[in-house]
Amino acid sequence: MSQLYYRRTDSSSYRDRIPLRIVRSESELSSLEKAYLGTVEKGDYGSVKQALEAEIYFKININCIDPLGRTALLIAIENENLEIIELLLSFNVYVGDALLHAIRKEVVGAVELLLNHKKSSGGMQVRGGRGVDSSKKWLGLKFVLFRAVFSDFTPDITPIILAAHTNNYEIIKLLVQKGVAVPQPHEVRCNCVECVSSSDVDSLRHSRSRLNIYRALSSPSLIALSSEDPFLTAFRLSWELQELSKVRFDQEGGLIY
Repeated sequence: MSQLYYRRTDSSSYRDRIPLRIVRSESELSSLEKAYLGTVEKGDYGSVKQALEAEIYFKININCIDPLGRTALLIAIENENLEIIELLLSFNVYVGDALLHAIRKEVVGAVELLLNHKKSSGGMQVRGGRGVDSSKKWLGLKFVLFRAVFSDFTPDITPIILAAHTNNYEIIKLLVQKGVAVPQPHEVRCNCVECVSSSDVDSLRHSRSRLNIYRALSSPSLIALSSEDPFLTAFRLSWELQELSKVRFDQEGGLIY
């Protein structure tokens, strides 16, 4: 079958080829920004600090991203370099969904640093805490919008839900101590404004959101940490999921959860 598909003919040598082109341009990095991200990758504390301190004079965007879409903070998280993470946070780099990345990578130290990080008093964190010119603020704003649109996580994935999915006891404990909460799943045929609106906009995402919540609630570590009677909680959740498993299709024949 594959030989038939890729067979060439003299009359049309390009008929069975799929033309390719780059549709998403990579962000242009200056030589200094490339060096900055490189020092973060290598874990060179002194060079990273020097670049952060001199970013105003050299006009380096400390929130720049590499071709893989990673900021300096995400690179440091991937390398589990807590010293670099703490240094970057002290210069108020844009955090974005770094906490979710740290939870997914199960870097407990990074999660703790991010949870304890105090945001600057300037509202939305666009650039560093020092004064910058309007052009640099615009670069930061474009970065914020880019991350909001191209996030690796859907809006329903909160830190506690993702931590419960990984079933990492230490991370779940850190989040529970911060007073986080898991959304209460509504009934399958709930007619509240939130459920109706969510289902109308994207029924598949609405269903996946419910599944993500139940998957989080089924985490043994979360049950052990947050339930006074873990065994009773596990049995009740099992009964509830058993009842939900019987409901597969609605009256119109579409999947519901």
